[in-house]
Amino acid sequence: MAEAQELAIVIPGRPVPKGRPRFGRGRVYTPKKTKDYEQTVCLFAKLAVKKQKMVPFVGPVAVSVKFFLNQPLTNRPDLDNLGKALWDGLEKAGIFKDEQIYMCVMEKRESVEEGAEVMIMGEG
Repeated sequence: MAEAQELAIVIPGRPVPKGRPRFGRGRVYTPKKTKDYEQTVCLFAKLAVKKQKMVPFVGPVAVSVKFFLNQPLTNRPDLDNLGKALWDGLEKAGIFKDEQIYMCVMEKRESVEEGAEVMIMGEG
């Protein structure tokens, strides 16, 4: 039987929104900046999983996210695109798939130090 678990992840550095797909040389690709951020999210998620001895989430998950940005909150990037890049990075880490999210609270905060804090709750 699956057990309730919580996973806390801290991702340092400037949060990057999901970039629009690009087209070139007859193919579609993800912009480098987005791809790099998703890999960063994946790395820190895997480290958190290892440190907290977690297993992947198997059912619905609730997620709380705080994005810290060194800029006014009304400027870009938009919150939904920040979330999209984050979800893709977490999925690459094998934490959960974004369709498992049943509840999500996301916020942007002004801060000198940039980064993201993620709390995931569900069954593993």
